[in-house]
Amino acid sequence: MGLGLGALTAFFSSVTWSVGTSVFSLLSHRCPPHAINATRAFIGFVAFALILTLQRGPAGMLDAAATLDHDHWFWLGTSVLGSYALGDVFFFRSANRLGVPSALAIASSYPIWSALAAWVFRGQGMSALRFAGLLLTVAGVIIVVLQIPTAPKDESLPRSRLTLDLGVLYGFLASICWTYNTYAISKGGEGVSPVLANMIRMGFAFLVAPLIGFLMVRKLEVFVPWSVLRKYGWAFVVETVLGGSLFLYGLSHTPLAVGASLSSLAPVLAVPIGLWMGTETFNAKKLAGILAVVFGVFGLVSG
Repeated sequence: MGLGLGALTAFFSSVTWSVGTSVFSLLSHRCPPHAINATRAFIGFVAFALILTLQRGPAGMLDAAATLDHDHWFWLGTSVLGSYALGDVFFFRSANRLGVPSALAIASSYPIWSALAAWVFRGQGMSALRFAGLLLTVAGVIIVVLQIPTAPKDESLPRSRLTLDLGVLYGFLASICWTYNTYAISKGGEGVSPVLANMIRMGFAFLVAPLIGFLMVRKLEVFVPWSVLRKYGWAFVVETVLGGSLFLYGLSHTPLAVGASLSSLAPVLAVPIGLWMGTETFNAKKLAGILAVVFGVFGLVSG
């Protein structure tokens, strides 16, 4: 039951992430990515703190936080470096240049790094199925990259090959950051209430995201404008509160390879969402590449 529920929640976390990325990528044309992430973190922290207070009362919330050991605090705190503070920023920059599905196809290949690290550093053998999955995943990424248009998605960016190459680079940097994020959550969230763990993560993220943003662009913006939040606040709640709960529970209640794989299905889900929102046009080759990435990841972790 535990694994089944964990796998199910990991899958549905990719649903909420595909919805969130479709909206946040649009907003990143108007708002700095670190302001979007800080707003997400603030909403999440308030929501999870309120839920925990209603469950246990103010004293119970503090008592629950006090029961966590140093390892929990370390992994939960540093996990935000792989997501809100750096990983998601890299992803939004990639999406601005390549489009959401293409950026997701590259960034969501992060289960590959986990499988390769286990093979190289832990001596875990790579079966024929796993090797075939690796080849299929790499081929799928290449197909998607080859379908990148000659002009960036953000019309304010220079129409140059460098812009597109940076989009690919940002996508791979996001995948590395997300690899650490999934590993840290699987360690820090083990045996911890998802509500408490997410409250701690969101608190750290709210403190770190604006600082990282200031260091990167020399501009301190903590929140998105109220007009933006009023229109798209539902996406912040769905992705941050619901998606954050599903993601953390899924990763802490399944083997890392299974949770990472199921939570990386957003590329496939982003295609119909992008078509529905009018931000993407149908491309059979791009769709084939995205599907190859997803099925390749399944083969990689199933082997």
